[in-house]
Order: sequence, then structure tokens, then C-alpha cells
Amino acid sequence: MSKVSFKHISQAPPDPIFGLMSDFAADTRGSKILLSVGVYVDEQGKVPILQSVKKAEKNLIAREETKSYLPIEGEKNFLNKIGSLIFGDFVWLKQRECIVAAQTPGGTGALRIGGEFLKKEVGDTIGVSDPTWVNHRGVFTACGLKLDIYPYYSLQTQKLEFERFIKHMESLTTGTIVLLHACCHNPTGSDFTFDQWKIISDLFLAKGLIPFFDFAYQGFREGLEEDAAAIRLFAEAGHHMLVAYSLSKNFGLYAERTGGLFILTESAEVASNVLSKVKSLIRTTYSNPPLHGSAIATEILSNPQLKQEWTQEVSLMRARIIKMRQLFCRALVAKSQKRDFRFLLEKSGMFCFTGLDKQEVSQLRDKFGIYMTHDGRMNLSGLNEKNLDTVVDAILKVCAV
Repeated sequence: MSKVSFKHISQAPPDPIFGLMSDFAADTRGSKILLSVGVYVDEQGKVPILQSVKKAEKNLIAREETKSYLPIEGEKNFLNKIGSLIFGDFVWLKQRECIVAAQTPGGTGALRIGGEFLKKEVGDTIGVSDPTWVNHRGVFTACGLKLDIYPYYSLQTQKLEFERFIKHMESLTTGTIVLLHACCHNPTGSDFTFDQWKIISDLFLAKGLIPFFDFAYQGFREGLEEDAAAIRLFAEAGHHMLVAYSLSKNFGLYAERTGGLFILTESAEVASNVLSKVKSLIRTTYSNPPLHGSAIATEILSNPQLKQEWTQEVSLMRARIIKMRQLFCRALVAKSQKRDFRFLLEKSGMFCFTGLDKQEVSQLRDKFGIYMTHDGRMNLSGLNEKNLDTVVDAILKVCAV
């Protein structure tokens, strides 16, 4: 019998989002509805594989000759294609020598490697919005970074608080890292306007703040080009910054864990030094990235026909999300007697910050089998024309309106 015991280890709390998935799976009610997890689902409630992805996979299988390891920083063609998608051809080609690019396991992998790099080499504090994606705090805390929670959104007015945000940024010390949502802010759906981004860019340059963009929803707000506007603005303005990119949503490559970390530096020499540090972190974390998802994306973006089909599929996903937001909001506004839900139409992206409190969310789950995250965030793509009225009526019942 071993003298070593693990009995002292206590149960860790369940993940706020994936824990709900387990609860949903265990729920035996046939009428249950999942609106919590951040995956796009179609009208039939399924997470679809894009047709462009299917075709790309078929092409890859036909000519695949090896499954050997990728380089530590990932596949060069993939990084070039995604870099161009993020920054645009002009910025990407003009500044390529100054940009560090590394393929990562999803956007979360990019956030973690970026956070580890920043903690070791740059600073010890990162600003995150109130509220933000629940995993942001966990990832950066695990990196050893101290969190600076900055004001972003008011639950009372259901509006983005730009003036409070700017005032807080003005109070930060030089070298503070600030996490920014490039578009489709998770969970609020409230984004800065382009004019506001200009003000933020100027302020960050003047204060010496380091932008770290989380870019997980390109194409889900206005379009592939439009949604990259803030990042391109900052790049052209001369910021030294980071971008964590995810292909989970717009390519539907959730299970393939495909993403990238991009770091804009001041010179090719600095970029070489930074890349060496990033590669060292990757080597001791997951050694090198997975192949299949990046190969799919590279095939799509390299083939004009597949790229056009993929672009159209992104447009269709975006259009369905917008449609469900409009139908959902209009139904709530039409039926509600006391609570004003019109603010929902002003937001964008896959998520809807409903304004429901934790108790109301619990009632939705317990009484009606409707699952959303505890902060009242719901995935709009989980709605369809069959369950929309059910969800609206349940929300109004728990709100007593």
C-alpha cells in the first residue's frame, strides 16, 4: 500500500460554462433548451460542419502524405493566411518582418501563451472589462498576472460606459496591458464605435498602454473586413500589441482547437527575439500545435472557390444570428409590461446579455429547462422559430412582467 495519499485534495468548482453542459446533458426533460455554450448552432439545433470545411478536408485527405510534427510556432502558410485575414494585405505585408506569429490550440491557447509571455517579459498587470468572458480572469490569473477590472458596461442603463472607461485608462501606469474585445464583446454584445476606437488608440499611445486584442468572432458582427477595423487601426497607428485569434466560430473548427497569437513589435530584430521567447513557452506547454484545423483553414483561404463559399457561409451564420436577435427582441418588447428590452437590438454578435440576474437564470433552468450562463448571457443561435416563443414566455414569467 502506498504511503502517499491524495485524500487532502478537494473538489474544484465546475467550469461556469462547461459545467452547465454537464447539467444540461443530465436533464431528462425533453423540452430542455441549451442557450449557454458559445458555439454556433443552426435552425435544427446542430453545430454544423461548414460545406467549405468538408470540401477542404476531402482535398486534404486525397493528397495527405504525412502527419509529422509541425514546427513549434506552427505552419507558415497558415500563419500568413490568418495574418492577412486579421490585418489586411497592406498592413500584413508592410509590417510582416516586425510581427511575431505563432499557431496555438484555439484562441484560449493564444491568450494563455500571450499572458505567459507578458508576465515573464513585459509586466505584471492586465486590464479586463467588467464584465468579460468568464475564462479571461482564470487564464490570466493562472499566468500570474494581476487583474485590473476596468468599467465597461452598466447593468442599470444596459449601455457601454465609454467615459468611465476612458477615465480609468487615463489612470493606468505606463506598460499596463489592457485586454480588448475586437468585436462582438462577450458577454454584452456592446462594441466601441470606430470613432471611439480612434480616441482609445490615441490615448493608449500617449499613455504607453499595451493593447491585447481578443479576436474570436471575425465576421459575426458586420463582415470579415469590417470586424477587423479596430485591430487594423491600431496596427497602422504604430502600436506594439498582441492579438489572440480563434477559428472556432467563423470556421466552425471548435473541436480542432485552431488559433493564433500575433505580436506586433518595432523591428525585425525585436520580433526575432520575441519569437524565441514565445517558442520556448510553447515548447514547454504543448510542444507544437495540432495540424488538421490549420490545414483546413489554409486550404480554404488558398482556394478562391472555397474561400468564396466560406465567406458566404459566414455571412449566412451572421444573418441568422441577426434575425434571431431581432425576433427575440421584438417578441419581448411586444409582450413585456414593465421591463424594457429594446436595448437588445442595439447589440451585436452571437451573444445576448439579457439583463437577467442569477436568481432569474436559476428559475429558468429549474422551472423551464432553459440553460444560460449565470450572468444572464445567452447564445442567440440557440434560438429557432420552434423554441423562440417558449424562451420568451419563460423569461417573462421569471421576470414577473
